Amino acid sequence: MSENKQEVHPDTITDVEAVIDTEEELIKECEEMWKDMEDCQNKLSLIGTETLTNADAQLSLLIMQMKCLTAELGQWKKRKPEKVSVHGWLAVSL
Repeated sequence: MSENKQEVHPDTITDVEAVIDTEEELIKECEEMWKDMEDCQNKLSLIGTETLTNADAQLSLLIMQMKCLTAELGQWKKRKPEKVSVHGWLAVSL
């Protein structure tokens, strides 16, 4: 019986090893970037948790309500009035 041996060129092995090394380096870099990004997100979330006094909290709420009402007013101003027939209105109200 004869054994079926295939010879692998040494350059091929080196090329494959280089590709694997490059992939591993890229994965490590990505993991480091991901960790840095998580750290930044944690820092940002801590900045947003400042304690407000009651007066500041009320003012903040009033400002948000004003912005919402202003946006709603803008939407109403853009709206075109619809024609309503008297007959349709009577039918709906009965």
